[in-house]
Amino acid sequence: MSRTDTAVYCYRRGERNRWVTCLVAARIVGGYERGATRDMAARLGLSISGVERLAMAGVTWRELMPYRVRPLRDALTISHFARMGMLMRRHDLTVYDAIEYLTIAAEDRMSVEAMAAAVDAANGGGKVGWGDYWGDVVKSARNLLVASDAPEFVYRIAKLVLKWDNRR
Repeated sequence: MSRTDTAVYCYRRGERNRWVTCLVAARIVGGYERGATRDMAARLGLSISGVERLAMAGVTWRELMPYRVRPLRDALTISHFARMGMLMRRHDLTVYDAIEYLTIAAEDRMSVEAMAAAVDAANGGGKVGWGDYWGDVVKSARNLLVASDAPEFVYRIAKLVLKWDNRR
């Protein structure tokens, strides 16, 4: 069974098994294999950005896993973890900050939007800075990697952008 087969199987089994899909999505999206994200999106019946959100949740979960936060994973949604991953990068939050915010979100039963607004307010009001624009560049690079009609030089530039982003 391939990674994508495993991801599709777990996704269809329900919410609790979707975390496996998130971890697989993180590997596929992070692997930059041409067409793999698009293939996974088609098989899951999601958009490419939907698979990228699953991947962000998987990356965030993997970062937090060593800190024994499984009760938070059980109390919150995949969307909470995906958004927290984005917020961690936007505001340069530590793992401990992220755990604190997720704990508050779980205790107060906050929606994803309410949690994001609280984190933004506590960290500069969500002001747009170069990091937000860089996030747009990275997202565009990911989309270019899965575009079947992109010229080879564009594909190479997109790979360089993503390689550099992983070193930041």
